[in-house]
Amino acid sequence: MILEKTFGDTNGPVFLQISYLRYGRFDIILGILPVGGGAAMLRMIFAIAFLLLVSSAVVAQAEAGYPGQKGNLRGLSGVGLVVILARADGLDEAQRPEVLKMLKAETTAQLQKAGIPLLRSNDEFEKAGSPRLVVLITLDKLNGFVHPLVTEVKLVQKVRLARDASIETDAVTWRTDGIGGPKLEIPMIRHQVGTEIDQFIKDYFAENPKQSARSNDEVSKSRKR
Repeated sequence: MILEKTFGDTNGPVFLQISYLRYGRFDIILGILPVGGGAAMLRMIFAIAFLLLVSSAVVAQAEAGYPGQKGNLRGLSGVGLVVILARADGLDEAQRPEVLKMLKAETTAQLQKAGIPLLRSNDEFEKAGSPRLVVLITLDKLNGFVHPLVTEVKLVQKVRLARDASIETDAVTWRTDGIGGPKLEIPMIRHQVGTEIDQFIKDYFAENPKQSARSNDEVSKSRKR
């Protein structure tokens, strides 16, 4: 697709012809062709192109789960949970431990409220097939080349190769991801992570409906007490 924009500074207008490919909610820049204008504006081309092509909404945009992966959740009896700040340059160093603690607590509460068992002991974790739900959060300073918020939620399980069942390894069997901007804000981070966990919960119970019914029964009993 082609996007044509005109910008101006004290040195005159700059005409940009930007070629890009839209992949889901992501825009991949293929080429930028400037026509005319001052040198100062030309140095801003890549920053301007970035701001044009990313979503201007304050609310983060999350990708839906990948097609065909939902079935990999069938038969799960719970998950282990890992929440990690992969990079946090966009956040004050003093805030990082507090934000990470908050996200861990909120994700844990969200899964428990839904009725998904959290595997804590090594025995129950290994018996269940070592399923780890990993939440990766990247918080970057806005510099015109990266999204300030990038999140990924993925389920890692032990699998065996079809060609040789003696070979066992860890593999990502379910994942969803998202980006957010234009500013890095705590409510946006919480919302985006929560949305992706909701997607996991939805797919989990779609493949394990009996667990969903059992969870609802337990909630109803606790309310009657």
